[in-house]
Amino acid sequence: MKKSLFIVTLIFASVVVAEASSLFWGQIVKGNGKVTKENRSVNSFQGVSASAGINVFLFAGDEEKVIVETDENLQDCLITKVKGNTLECYFDCNIRKSTKTNVYVTYRKINHIHASSGSNVTGETPIKAQELEIKANSAADIKAEVYANTIECYVASGADVELDGKASHFKGRADSGADLKAQDLTAETADVNSSSGANIQIAVTKSIDADASSGGNVEYFGKPQNENVHESSGGDVRRR
Repeated sequence: MKKSLFIVTLIFASVVVAEASSLFWGQIVKGNGKVTKENRSVNSFQGVSASAGINVFLFAGDEEKVIVETDENLQDCLITKVKGNTLECYFDCNIRKSTKTNVYVTYRKINHIHASSGSNVTGETPIKAQELEIKANSAADIKAEVYANTIECYVASGADVELDGKASHFKGRADSGADLKAQDLTAETADVNSSSGANIQIAVTKSIDADASSGGNVEYFGKPQNENVHESSGGDVRRR
């Protein structure tokens, strides 16, 4: 009798915990495997932000377009909305499993790209801008060919950014095991800082300021006329 009562109590407690978890984290949804594409109407934007494992593909074009490709029953969960001047792509429910989570974005002008929480952003066409800000954290990935006067790139928490192209000035910071791979991007001047086991690679022609600390690494390619290098706490800066 006592054993039966214990089992009933345990089952009841499990149900209560499950219900509480559902309320706390929101509805849990599993993709139904039927992938659909949906054209989205959005306001004008000049930047893109992706999170929650969403894959974003960027295309330069004459008009702004957004197409979402995911499971039919997840279309309402995958949100694409403009806040300020940023197109935000995220889930507003707890996704257990999905077949695809792709967002195809055509932009007229872009000056910032942000990725977080395991999302991926890929530039399918070369990105051209006067100034471009790139941020990636929490195991997110960004890959693009970029041409800009000034590029500022911040990578953290195991994220990866891979860039090629050209810039007049490049400012980069990487920390917490992140990788900034820009050896195929040529900058006239560069200011880079790597710390906490992060890695930076950059090609530079005129001058570089490089700082590496706490196990961070900087590798720069080319023969810049001016080199200002600082290493501390196991950091390493090398010219290749």
